[in-house]
Amino acid sequence: MKILICSLLIFYSCSIIKKSNNYNLFHRSEDFVILSPEELKNSSHSINRIDKIKLKNFLNSIYYFKNGNVFSDKNYIFNSTISFDLIEKIYSFENSNSFYIIFKREDPIAPYSRLYRTIFNLTFSNNMVQIEFREIEKNFIFGNQYNYSDWAIPIDSIECNSRNNLYYSDEYKNIFYTKSEVCNSNEVNKFFIYSSDKEFKNLPLRKENKLSDRLKELEELRINRLISEKEYIEIRNKILNNL
Repeated sequence: MKILICSLLIFYSCSIIKKSNNYNLFHRSEDFVILSPEELKNSSHSINRIDKIKLKNFLNSIYYFKNGNVFSDKNYIFNSTISFDLIEKIYSFENSNSFYIIFKREDPIAPYSRLYRTIFNLTFSNNMVQIEFREIEKNFIFGNQYNYSDWAIPIDSIECNSRNNLYYSDEYKNIFYTKSEVCNSNEVNKFFIYSSDKEFKNLPLRKENKLSDRLKELEELRINRLISEKEYIEIRNKILNNL
């Protein structure tokens, strides 16, 4: 009887996702859901995707600062298990180059009643992939144990939250990072990852934008007295020396 009830709940949750917001359900697991826009079904064409190992490692390097400044603890969004399983599944789907991904991280203190949800779009084109974060570790607290449909349903809008700035390891090259304002001065984080120097140097967006963003953030820290004048000068020189 318990098995029958569980099966019905899973079927019901999947049905909701399939019908939700015109998305196709490609894959679901306990930790993430992979969907694709309905209008793109069977409309993809063959392209050269970037190396999946590079993409996995890059996802593992993305983080934000816990308290919003560069001197607080780093929180990494992905772990190696999630990124490995996620990218392996995505690369197994050849009938779409655009994906809508939802994944959750359970709170270790309250693993059955609280979770953190992240939503992002991942779009492939020739020798490049674009990642656009729509929601970053949104905190959900449930009175009782949550179920699959509580976190796995797509959202129409981009979530406004305080985690505006994402960072990644400096070892990765051929990556362009930009942000665009969406609401209440909050911004959506976008990453463009290129296969090689050739594609990266030919991109229409200017690489200097990333530098200006970093200098702007640093200036805001100084103005708000979150760092000293000495620290400001040291960090600014370090940024400029890496040009």
